[in-house]
Amino acid sequence: VLVSEASLTTHIRELRQALGDTAKSSVWIQTVRGRGYRFRQNAQRADNAAGPAPDPKLKENAIAVLPFDDLSLERDQEYFALGVTEEILNALARVPGLRVAGRASSFAYRGRQLDLRDIGGALNVSYVLEGSVRKHRDRIRINAHLSSVADGFQLWSQQFDRPLNEVFDLQEQIAKDIAGALEIVLTGQGSRRLAKALTSSSDAYELFVRGRALVDVRSGESTLVQAVELLESAVEVDPQFAAAWAELARAQNTLPQYVFTREGDHHLDKAQIAAETALQLDPGLARAHLAASGIDSRRFGLSRAHAKLTTALQLDPDDADALGAMSYFWNIIGHTERAIELGFAAKDRDPLNATNLWVLALALANVGRTREADDLIQSSVRLGFETANTWRHYIFGLMGQRELAESTLQSATKELDPVMEAMKEIEQYRHVIANTNHGDDDNARKRLSDVFAQHYGSSEQVEINTTSIAIVWCLGDIDLFMDIFTKHTFSGDTFNMCSFWDDGPIARQLRAHRRFQAFIQKIGLQSVWDQLGPPDRLR
Repeated sequence: VLVSEASLTTHIRELRQALGDTAKSSVWIQTVRGRGYRFRQNAQRADNAAGPAPDPKLKENAIAVLPFDDLSLERDQEYFALGVTEEILNALARVPGLRVAGRASSFAYRGRQLDLRDIGGALNVSYVLEGSVRKHRDRIRINAHLSSVADGFQLWSQQFDRPLNEVFDLQEQIAKDIAGALEIVLTGQGSRRLAKALTSSSDAYELFVRGRALVDVRSGESTLVQAVELLESAVEVDPQFAAAWAELARAQNTLPQYVFTREGDHHLDKAQIAAETALQLDPGLARAHLAASGIDSRRFGLSRAHAKLTTALQLDPDDADALGAMSYFWNIIGHTERAIELGFAAKDRDPLNATNLWVLALALANVGRTREADDLIQSSVRLGFETANTWRHYIFGLMGQRELAESTLQSATKELDPVMEAMKEIEQYRHVIANTNHGDDDNARKRLSDVFAQHYGSSEQVEINTTSIAIVWCLGDIDLFMDIFTKHTFSGDTFNMCSFWDDGPIARQLRAHRRFQAFIQKIGLQSVWDQLGPPDRLR
């Protein structure tokens, strides 16, 4: 039988339609460039006499809140609609006995029309809340309806029309009504207020929502710069807006890790001020403790970072971002198995959280589970976290696949550093960076070292940023790496710390280096090991 390419394409399209899948989402069927197609879900042989396999049992009292539609006349209030959605989601998360799918997973369905059963299966929930927001002048109208995933039956529907300044009370009412529809009794702790009035200023709130959305995206040269500007405007409008200060701290701390800048320490200083302000305004704000932990980890204060992450999770045990951050923390200090355990817990709560999938991939790579790591990185990229793609060459390097490592780096790297633009055409650059975990081409390594010195200068003059640190690591110059890594507070770059614990030759060389003990003392690893125990590879 001769099957044409057109026939294959047609059948794949029909299969995707039957499964509620798309080429972009690739939940069921993945296009493998240059090879064909791959079925992504677990399959099991079944006895035909037994009939069709039962549907997977969805978690009871589990709900996903999908992004509410913007129905304003000008269709220019999408960020406001998303903000309302998130605050309803946060309010529902405070209902005892109700499991709420994480924000990133719910928001992955923004602008997509899928069958409720597909959404329920992907997020492991039994109920889905959908709705719309219409903002006009000083009034807001919210339509919300709750449906059962099993049969699509609408359990509850209501329309709310209120003055704009009552938006937080409105979110509280919706959360309680939904809890009632699910027959959850609000007693004891559950009788407390669910929705928290973040600010009395609608202008500050809108700026906050827009800025926070950009912090989550991260990728893109101007994304985090815009996020900082929006959040600074929000706290200028309302200086008592603790949640906005917390997100501003996250934005300032994250910016130097994704955008080339010569002012990394300056952004870290600003992040610390913002986090301290948020904690002064609201010591019980979990996101403020989360933001502060990230700053401590980059200022070699790993013990302080752990304490703040612990507090954040005590305040909000189901915050998938905090769980992912704790997983990342355990990975950078070398407790990889613990990192994997927490990474899967974060994935369970928020299965489509792109950043957390990448964090879990890094931990899995450190224990040799490279195939799983690569699948997670690809999922992370499909969900919009493009930065994860630059780590595929690292995974392929650990696999020993030289050609894939090099070609992936060439096609995936999005240069954030102008110096990289001058270096990227150098064959030795791609060869050495992509094959870090082989390290057997001394001539190429020497050539890249010379080019690096030409563009960056001596170790005393080198500009500290994630790119320069990564290149020195890949060169295998351990002394230079340690010098640069500890030169400024900003140079405590946690991305590279994840690589300390893999089984590649450079990581092994670092761990066996004569200066390793002094190095780990300076960057705060020894103090946190004294508290939490030695790393997996040094036991």
